[in-house]
Amino acid sequence: MLALAMSGCTNWLDKEPTDRILEGKAYSSEGGIDNILNGLYRTITSNGLYGSNLTAGTVDVLAHYYAYPQNDPAGTALSDLGNLYRLATYDYYNETVRKDYIDPIWTNGYRFIMQLNQFINQLENLEEGILKDERRRLYLGEAYGMRAMIHMDLYRFFGPISATGDSEILPYHGNSNVELAQYLAPVAFLTKVKDDLEKAETLMINTDPIVLDEKVWDGENDDLDMLPEDRFAKMYRNKRMNYWAVQVLKARTHMLLGEYDDVISITDDILTNAVDATYHTQMFQSMPMRQKNKPFGWTPNSNTWLENSILYDEVIFGPSKIDMDAWWDDMYLRIQIDNDEHPYLVIRDNLFVNMSTDEAITSDRRFLQWRKSSLPEGKLTIDASQPYYYSTKFSYLIISDSHLNNKGWLGYNIRNMRALIRLSEVQYMKAEALLKEYNDIQGAIDAINIVLRQRGFTETGSFDTNSMIPANATEDQVWQMLELEYYREFVMEGQAWFFLKRNNDDTVINGYDQGENLSSEWKEANYRPFIPKSEEDFYDLKDEEEEE
Repeated sequence: MLALAMSGCTNWLDKEPTDRILEGKAYSSEGGIDNILNGLYRTITSNGLYGSNLTAGTVDVLAHYYAYPQNDPAGTALSDLGNLYRLATYDYYNETVRKDYIDPIWTNGYRFIMQLNQFINQLENLEEGILKDERRRLYLGEAYGMRAMIHMDLYRFFGPISATGDSEILPYHGNSNVELAQYLAPVAFLTKVKDDLEKAETLMINTDPIVLDEKVWDGENDDLDMLPEDRFAKMYRNKRMNYWAVQVLKARTHMLLGEYDDVISITDDILTNAVDATYHTQMFQSMPMRQKNKPFGWTPNSNTWLENSILYDEVIFGPSKIDMDAWWDDMYLRIQIDNDEHPYLVIRDNLFVNMSTDEAITSDRRFLQWRKSSLPEGKLTIDASQPYYYSTKFSYLIISDSHLNNKGWLGYNIRNMRALIRLSEVQYMKAEALLKEYNDIQGAIDAINIVLRQRGFTETGSFDTNSMIPANATEDQVWQMLELEYYREFVMEGQAWFFLKRNNDDTVINGYDQGENLSSEWKEANYRPFIPKSEEDFYDLKDEEEEE
């Protein structure tokens, strides 16, 4: 038996492992490479990453979108909401909170980074003739952009509030070597993010059809003059990692570093050169071709807005989530039948008081997404006197099967898109940078009002959070509106929490009471989830070995 076992082992050592053989075959043709890249996009929208954890799940719970008990529900009728309560009250010491909500973000994030590194390594050493060099550079640009993005969001989630200090906080995995990467201090880490984004920009500026004034198939026109072998490379460029998405990520990075002049410069470039201000989508109708070198436009304030609550033409990076329907059911629809383990409802006061000032609001078209829950009275008794609501922003209840069938790929794209970067964020970052660098109140007002006008707000001449910001608004009022806009604009997208964190905001809404926030009991540590304990032990052991 031993001889046979050793013989088998020897034969195995003489051959490549099966996964490497399969990997090599996958990279031996353009179709195989396309499949791998498509798989990376499937991964980035998985529930462990931006499909849920870094958007509507863990991160939005931390921002207090969802109703949670005011006190620990252990031993009460609300005991099933215990984990929600502990996460929403930032109990990062709780083992279940860490295991179920915090650790998976770290694990899935770095696992995805290693997959991207493998793809990058293969394409940088690809045999000539398999892929046109222009296309190889484009695909590399996409991978570098995604690698920078996930590193940045690991930083935004686990890292410090301010990018100061010399403490080493996170590892940056910049190659496919599975050995441990060095932990870096904040500025060094974010500099690595910028380096990857610079690589992506260089690779894409002369290869991305979205900046080359080429026709880009995004589902609006199925009959474009395009060779079959070009379709994967050129389709949905305005929804894949693209040149302009890289620019937004650069602006985010500069914002984290406090480099506000750079934020202003980049956002101005995007708004000038990527946005067709005259193009207004009339969703589900015959649409004119927008300027293809200006691929984004504002969604009109019209009755068709309800069918396009995702604001399709404003999404700068929005990969498809193929299991969107099942995910939405699990998060929001099943709660209508059974609340157990599905507590993702928004309490009325949280929605209409903390995020607005008028329950009967009619001007803000974003509020058309909200539906009153049919949860039986008394089933969820955080506050039995109030109804609960849920968002249909990514719901198939809004984009029906009939629309999906009648409108082909356009309807499919809207219904399955996971919006990760939006045009409105560009305006908001510009406003924030103008306030921080120059105290330019009027400039910030103008930047925010562009979005408010598109959402249906009008001028009233006085400050009201349900109207455009007047010219005489104070700096505090502009900041109040900017924070409100992050809550209202990025429902189920995670951006509100990251805005609050980078500004060390202590006025986080509480999720269960009218007009209240947590400023009196807020701790900066609430913004710092712990890295996985196993990771801490692993690196502590490595440090001890190096000292020996």
